[in-house]
Amino acid sequence: MKRIIITGLCVCIALSYAAGQEAVAFLGVTNRSESINSDYLNGIIEGILLFDLSKTRGITLVERKDLDDILNEQKLSLYGISDDDAGEIGRIAKADTLLACEYVASDVLRITARLIDVATSRAKVLTVSGETENTIHELAELIVSEMGAGVSDFTDPDHERSVFTLKDITPGRIMLHCNLQNAEILLNDTFIGYTIGDVYTALKLPDIDPGTYTLRIHLGNDFGVIDLPQMVFRDWQEEVKVRPGRGTIVRASIRDFNSQLYRLRQLARDKFPV
Repeated sequence: MKRIIITGLCVCIALSYAAGQEAVAFLGVTNRSESINSDYLNGIIEGILLFDLSKTRGITLVERKDLDDILNEQKLSLYGISDDDAGEIGRIAKADTLLACEYVASDVLRITARLIDVATSRAKVLTVSGETENTIHELAELIVSEMGAGVSDFTDPDHERSVFTLKDITPGRIMLHCNLQNAEILLNDTFIGYTIGDVYTALKLPDIDPGTYTLRIHLGNDFGVIDLPQMVFRDWQEEVKVRPGRGTIVRASIRDFNSQLYRLRQLARDKFPV
C-alpha cells in the first residue's frame, strides 16, 4: 500500500468541518450505458444530488478543489481509485463517507450509488429507477437516510418532468478541411455531400444532431489512406463527436495511391542510389 503523506492542505480541510457533521467526498458520476449519447445526464445527476446534500444540515461536502488537489498529490484518477485507495483518500480529506454514482439510461434511468464508510472501508449500494427529476431526489433521500443525517424530503410534484427531455438537442455542425476535390462525404455511411478541395477553407456540414458519428471520405480506389508498410489501401475515416450548438473542426489529410508509390520509390532511391 502506498505511503500517504499528510500535508498542511489536509489539516486545513480537517479544520473546516464543524463538529457533528458527516463529511462526504463526492467522487462523481459515471455513465455505464452502451451509448455516450447519455453523457449529458452526468451533470444533471451530479447537480441535483449535490444541491440536495448541500441543504442537509447533518452533511458537509468536501470541496471538489480540495479533493482534486489530494488526488493530484497522490497521483490518482478520480474514477479509477480502488477501495483501498478510497479509504486512504477519505482519511486524508477527513471525509467520513465517499460517494460515487453510476447509471444506465435506456427506457428508464437506473442510478446506483456506492457509499463507502472510510473508517471500515465497507460499501453500501443504493439503487433507484425512474425517468424524472424526482428519481434523483429519491436517491438523495436514501443517501441521507443511510448516513443517519436526518429526515429529508427533496421530491416535489413540480419535479416530475422527464430527465430525458433535458437533453440539449440543438443541432451542431462539422467544419471539414480536406485537400481532395469532389470526394464523397459519408456520415455513418450516409452520403451528405462532396469535398471542395481547399485545406484552408472549411466546408460547413450543418444541422447535425448531437452524438458520435463515423465520418468517411471516398474518392475511388486510388485515393485515401495507405497503411505502411503493409501497403493496404483504405478510405479516410474518423470518429467525430458533434456537440449541441457547436462546430467541430475536422482535418482530413488524404493522398492518392500513386503519389505514395512515387514517394516510396524516391525514398528507396535516396537510400540505395544506383
